[in-house]
Amino acid sequence: MSIQPDIYTTPAPAATMAQEGSSYYDSPYMVEFYNLKWGKPSMPGMGIYWKIFTDAVTQHREAAPDKPFSVLDVGTGAGRVPIGNALALDELPTLLPLSDKHITIDLLVFAFNSVYHMERDGEFAQFFLQVSKVLTPGTGRACIGLADWFLLNPGEDMKARAESEELPPLEDVQSVDFPGLRYHTTMNRMDCQGKLCVCGEDVQVFQQLDDGRDKEIEVHRVRHSLRWFTKPEFSTAIEAAGLRIVEVSKVDESEETVGYDDNVYNLQRA
Repeated sequence: MSIQPDIYTTPAPAATMAQEGSSYYDSPYMVEFYNLKWGKPSMPGMGIYWKIFTDAVTQHREAAPDKPFSVLDVGTGAGRVPIGNALALDELPTLLPLSDKHITIDLLVFAFNSVYHMERDGEFAQFFLQVSKVLTPGTGRACIGLADWFLLNPGEDMKARAESEELPPLEDVQSVDFPGLRYHTTMNRMDCQGKLCVCGEDVQVFQQLDDGRDKEIEVHRVRHSLRWFTKPEFSTAIEAAGLRIVEVSKVDESEETVGYDDNVYNLQRA
């Protein structure tokens, strides 16, 4: 009778459970990933915000030298834009109490196309009404980031635009804060129904082990809805709110964005 030697096998690692409907703030890893992938490409616009800021400060000092200069960053996210002593809010309804307390804002920032997250009916127009209420008369400015991609001319078809979009290739993003960590991301095609588009990407978080292998430690399926608007809807909303466009600055990002540029609208009370 022969005795077979024991055979030891390494068990297969358990599959990482994907977090469906994740956001970019569900874990410390996702916060860093969001800043690395989406924060850095938006940095060219910082020069525009800085110029508007310095111009607003100059006008404010001339008009009200004894009054502190106030900044409100709406939808602050990870805080790419706030400068100095700024008031950062992440909920739209919180603008209303400001006007009740007779606090006025000298510079309001709503950057990185975040306005398109206002998906409920009437919310877009209501936002600009609130902006008008809190801006300092005369010198107050509101800087609103709006990408051409979601701001359509009348008759343009958002669904057709989304279906013809060329998706970016798979991408690996190396962590800065977590040694040996990398993010593997796959963009999904937008699904547009009516005024809403569901956007998303799948993100795998890998940790490099001592033996050189990669271990998957998190999987996130990020999904969020964005609402598109027409240019007449935008014009109607700001006019109804008593606002006017002072200047439109185009963010120069890359040749790939030609025709669908990001723009920063500088608004003031009419």
